[in-house]
Amino acid sequence: MLSQIILLIIPVCFYSCQPASTQEQDVEQTIFENVNVIPMTSEAVIEGQSVIVRDGKIHRIAAANEVNKGSKSTVINGAGKYLVPGIAEMHAHIPNPESSLDVNDVLFLYLSNGITTIRGMLGHPSHLQLREDVLNDKVLGPTIWTSSPSMNGNSVPTEEMADSLVRAHKRAGYDFLKIHPGIKLDVFDAMIVTANEVGIGYSGHVPVEVGVRHAMVSKYGSIDHVDGFIRGLVPPEKGLDVTRNDFFGMSFAYDLDESLIDDLIAMTVEHKVWGGTYSNTFRPLGFTNTC
Repeated sequence: MLSQIILLIIPVCFYSCQPASTQEQDVEQTIFENVNVIPMTSEAVIEGQSVIVRDGKIHRIAAANEVNKGSKSTVINGAGKYLVPGIAEMHAHIPNPESSLDVNDVLFLYLSNGITTIRGMLGHPSHLQLREDVLNDKVLGPTIWTSSPSMNGNSVPTEEMADSLVRAHKRAGYDFLKIHPGIKLDVFDAMIVTANEVGIGYSGHVPVEVGVRHAMVSKYGSIDHVDGFIRGLVPPEKGLDVTRNDFFGMSFAYDLDESLIDDLIAMTVEHKVWGGTYSNTFRPLGFTNTC
């Protein structure tokens, strides 16, 4: 089956899914002809379609017999094959120069598996240039959105350091801040004030002093790994220190009050915080729930 799937390695932006006219303009375009389209908007396969691509975007989808190819079209025969949109991996980890992994191999593996956009969740200065090299076709890879290097208790021990680093990451061009554990509450609040001032989003883990409710009120883009939600289900009357370190709050698993789940869900919806692996910078792209 995989050998019969065509993966469309372009941004998925539908200008129109209405039936095409009988005459297409004689312009440069690529046509996936007579292909079976898997639209991702419904549990269906639309058979015998022509997908017309212009300027790197899907221009039109129409029945194959309704499209006049014109003289400037590049035609790809899709008979018996399937066309799916590119996939976005919203919690990727991109190798840096110190890694034992070859970054070009990793980027190729993403593309070869149909992933055309990745959201790097542990940024490195080299990823800024890599993002531009992919954009300018110097490196073969998916579109890259990259976080800053880790913002954690060691890298931002004070309010002054938090302010300085946020401004530096914004100037450098990172797409958003990656938050890790260990940040003190007052430092976190100072960091968020500066991030909002300079206009950069933030996502990631929830430091234990911050807590999941304060994180949501602070308008995280995403709370990755659903971090902090277990601690958020421990009722205050238990008298437990939910700030003690452990693995994602698992030591509190037997102290949860499931009746608090609805409240946390309502807060998540109210503050438009994505669970799993998503960010306010990337809402149009969708998300997955990987680790």
